[in-house]
Amino acid sequence: MAYNTRRKQGGRRGKPVTPARGNHHLQQRPIIEQGCKNVRLNGCMLNAHQNVLAMLTRKGLRKVKDGNPDLVRIEVGSMGFHSDDGWKTHWEFGGPRQQKAEQFASVRGGAVDAHAWVVYTTPQGQEVIIDPYFSAYANYARQWGIKTTDVSASRVFHSLRLDGSEKAIEQHDILNMMMVILTAQTAPKIARIIKQIGKAQRRFAIGGDESE
Repeated sequence: MAYNTRRKQGGRRGKPVTPARGNHHLQQRPIIEQGCKNVRLNGCMLNAHQNVLAMLTRKGLRKVKDGNPDLVRIEVGSMGFHSDDGWKTHWEFGGPRQQKAEQFASVRGGAVDAHAWVVYTTPQGQEVIIDPYFSAYANYARQWGIKTTDVSASRVFHSLRLDGSEKAIEQHDILNMMMVILTAQTAPKIARIIKQIGKAQRRFAIGGDESE
């Protein structure tokens, strides 16, 4: 997932919170797909890029509205676990109160307390999340008292650009770049994957030449 960012129990921002008005991301559980098999815990940005690349094929884009590669995107921000009764949420990475990229910087230095995942739009206009589930998540949820019968399905996400404002989009892009730079330090192959994604996007662009 993120980069050695788990806090010790009792950390200020790690405490479970109850849903507040306006937390629309908590009202309905998202559809979450596992994605690629070659993923690893604490490698969310690399995992997300690999999942985007896997979607940017003829087979993958059949699941996407109009086969449009622009409707397959990486989101960065917060991820947590939500109890089945709806009264408790623990944000394992980040949290919806954090609205600036700099707020995701870890106090430990050299790390970012954020998560990255993929979203695509189906032909029916529904948004689907691609984010691998790891067995360690069950321990995280249990540690923070999240009562759920399905830890994988209990995951909730909050993109930094959720409100769609120009400021939010700017902060989202800054955080995305921060995470890419940090990932490249330990997984330099992300640079090659980014180039492959760009080539695939041009190939399958609406009105583009698939023979490229």
